[in-house]
Amino acid sequence: RLVSGVGGAGLLSLSTIVVSQLTHEKQRGTYLNLINVVFIVADSLGPIVGGALAKSGNWRWIFLLNAPIGPVVSLILIFTVHIKAPSRSVNLRYAAKNLDTIGMLMLVVNLTLLIVALNLGGDAYAWDSPVVIGLLVGSGVALIGFVYAEKFATYPVLPLGLFVRMEWRNVPIMTVVRTLLFFHIFSTTFYMPLLLQVTGRTSIEAAALIIPFLLMAAASSIFNNYISLKTGKVRTFLVLSQAVLAVGMGLMSTLDEKSSIGAVVGYSLICGAGFGAGTQMSLVMAQAGLSPGILPTVTAWISSTPNLGGVLGVGIIGTIINNTFRERLAVLGPALQSIPINDAVAAAQDPVYGPAVVEAYVHASRLGFRILAGIAALQFILCLGLRKVVFDDGTKGKEEDKGINVMEMEVVDVKAGEEDAGRKDAVEIVERDGPGVRDT
Repeated sequence: RLVSGVGGAGLLSLSTIVVSQLTHEKQRGTYLNLINVVFIVADSLGPIVGGALAKSGNWRWIFLLNAPIGPVVSLILIFTVHIKAPSRSVNLRYAAKNLDTIGMLMLVVNLTLLIVALNLGGDAYAWDSPVVIGLLVGSGVALIGFVYAEKFATYPVLPLGLFVRMEWRNVPIMTVVRTLLFFHIFSTTFYMPLLLQVTGRTSIEAAALIIPFLLMAAASSIFNNYISLKTGKVRTFLVLSQAVLAVGMGLMSTLDEKSSIGAVVGYSLICGAGFGAGTQMSLVMAQAGLSPGILPTVTAWISSTPNLGGVLGVGIIGTIINNTFRERLAVLGPALQSIPINDAVAAAQDPVYGPAVVEAYVHASRLGFRILAGIAALQFILCLGLRKVVFDDGTKGKEEDKGINVMEMEVVDVKAGEEDAGRKDAVEIVERDGPGVRDT
C-alpha cells in the first residue's frame, strides 16, 4: 500500500504539473478537465467492477488490473511526451540533498496521528482516554514541526510566504476550499452506498446510484470552466457553486428508508453540480498570477489536497456516523449496542433487529450530511474572500512578472524584514538562475 500510494500520488501531481507547464491560464482549465473526467469515469466504474470481482471471488484482479496498464502507459509517455527542460533545472543529486525530507515527514506524522485518533476515538477508546489525547497532541506537535521546517527548507513542500500577504490569499483559500470539496466527494461516495444498502438496496444498485453524482460533477466542471472564461466571472460562479453544494447536502440529509430512487438521483445531481463546478477551477484560481518558478510547487501542493480531503472526509464523517449509530442503538435497546457498524448491512436484514438498525443508521447518516452541508456553507463564506482573477491568455511577456516569485517568498519565509539578507539572497538567485528572475 505504501509503494502504490507513492506511485499514485506521483501520477496525480506530475500529470497536473505537466499540463500546467504546457498551457497558459485560459487553456489550463480545459485540459485539466480531461484529467477530471478520467477521474470521474474511473470513480463511477471502479465500485461496480470491483464489487462484481469481489462477489465472484476474484478479488485479486482488483489489483492485478493495474499491473499491465502501468508499463504500457510508461512507454507511451517516454516516446511521445517531450517537455522542454526548465531554465532553473538542477541535477538529481542536488535535488535529493535539498529535498524537504523533514517537512514531508512531519506532515505525514501529523496526518497519520490525526486520522488514527479520529478512528479510535469513541470506538476502541474514549475521547478523553490517554491514547486518543496523546495521538492528538502528537499530531499537533508534528504540525508545529512542519511549519518550523518549512521556514528553513530550500525547496519547501509548502512555501509559507503564500500565507502572509493579502494579494496572495487565493492560494490558502483554495487550499482549504479544495480540501473540503474532496472531503465531500470521498465521504459521500463512501457512506452513501452504505446507507443505500442498509435501507434495502443491493451493493450493485448502491454503487450505480453514485454514478449520477459523479457524471453531473464532470459535466458541471466542464460547463463552469466554459462559462467562467466566456463571461470573466470566475469568482462569482465558484461562489454560487458552493451555495448549490450546501443546498444539495442539506437535501441529502433528508434521505431515509422510504426515499425513492428519484429523490436519491435528484439530490445527487444537485450535489454533483455544486461539487463539480469547483474541482478544477479551484486549482486554476490558485495558480493564477504565479510566476513559472513557483508554479510547480503550488500545483503540487494544491494537487495533494484531494488526497488530504479524502482521508479527512472518510475519517471524520466515519467517526461521526459510527459514534452516532452506536449511541442511537443504545437508546433503541441495550441489546443492540453490541452490533458493530461494519455489520450494519447484514444486521439490517435481521427480522428482529433490522428495523432498529435501519433507523439508527439513517439517523447517523442524516447527521453526517448535515455536517457536510455546514462545511459547504463554510466554503461559500471562504470563497467570498477571494480576490478577482483575470486569466492570462499567453500574451503576457516573459519578462513581465505580475505574480509571486521565488525570491519574494524566500525573503518573507526565512529573513522577513532583514534587508541585507534579502539582497544577498536576491543576488544569489540572479547569479544562479540568470536575469529572468526579478531582483526584489
